[in-house]
Amino acid sequence: MNLIYCYDAYCCWSYGFQSVLKKFLASYQEEFSLEILSGGLVISPKPVHISATAEYFNTVSQEVSKKYDIHFGEDFLWHIHNPSQSDWFPNSEKPAMALAYIKIVRPEIALDFAMDMQYALFEEGRDLTDDEAYRHLIEKYQLAEKDFMNALHNKLYKEMAYAEFEMVEKFQLKVFPLLLASMGVDKYFVLANGFIDFESLKDRFLTLRAELNN
Repeated sequence: MNLIYCYDAYCCWSYGFQSVLKKFLASYQEEFSLEILSGGLVISPKPVHISATAEYFNTVSQEVSKKYDIHFGEDFLWHIHNPSQSDWFPNSEKPAMALAYIKIVRPEIALDFAMDMQYALFEEGRDLTDDEAYRHLIEKYQLAEKDFMNALHNKLYKEMAYAEFEMVEKFQLKVFPLLLASMGVDKYFVLANGFIDFESLKDRFLTLRAELNN
């Protein structure tokens, strides 16, 4: 079985879903392969300042904290609570390019890397549009620094990122996190689309598994 996980680095709900997904993988990972795709949640032809979305991030981060019992760091929240003083222009492009590169050179760490990018943003308050936001991950995963930094400005990885955005858009399920089981050409079973707890995800998966085994 092949599962497809669609997330976005800037999606608070995807960040909250990390705990559920980790528990789910710990229980059932040997039964399927998992592909991760970037969703392109925050994309604009021109940079848009955080002041345009600060209220949204503030509201959603509070909802996610309650639903998933997860923490958002003070350094992230400062930008949300003080947008007039922030220099952030959120954009999903660069983290999607970073993930596209990782999927080529170290596919086995793709999911962990994606989760770490979200932790860097939502807990540590790192600006994912800034190359320096990834330096600690280069060290953590022992990546070739020059190659990684070049990838963040490489047309190839930009094209790969936007190809993923288009692929996710074709699912026509625009709420993240999105977890699908591939059932053949253009056929998918929705395991998660938006908030879901572990028990509900487990029940959906077991129902699907039972149907496939009949």
